[in-house]
Amino acid sequence: MLVTTMWDKIKSIPAAETKEANLKERYWNVMIHHGASVGRFYMNELTGSNSPWEMVDKMIRQHQLGQALLLQEEMVDEGKRLEQTNAGKALSSNLRRLLIKQNKAIKLLEERVEGERADADVEAEMAALRAEIEEEFENMKTPLGKRIALFFGRAFGKKEQAVGI
Repeated sequence: MLVTTMWDKIKSIPAAETKEANLKERYWNVMIHHGASVGRFYMNELTGSNSPWEMVDKMIRQHQLGQALLLQEEMVDEGKRLEQTNAGKALSSNLRRLLIKQNKAIKLLEERVEGERADADVEAEMAALRAEIEEEFENMKTPLGKRIALFFGRAFGKKEQAVGI
């Protein structure tokens, strides 16, 4: 989605529309031709405009209308196995990074403890690392649409609206 901003601050709508048309024709035409959509970002508290949420909703609706995900195209159309897809490679890379981090933490803790009972600092560090690793795993489980909705919710002070994505 390509987004123009500052619509709630413009003084001349025709001039802004001309600039937007110029962007579409000169810079964005290839992306639009390949399916990108264009939106206007309004953030006017007086009128109650909610354009960030409207943009997220539009992306989610487009996704729900049957647009194939890259993962689906790679696995179904191209016959790739999960580990050969872009998503599989990214997931594998994240898992490898987490395992390396976890192994380093375990080694560090083992070196500190070396036969002695772990003190509160070591236990706290271990708990913090465990929580960080668990959070990364949970983030990998959260669908992209929901992560976008959660991001916008935090950024604009909204509660989670994208239930059931």
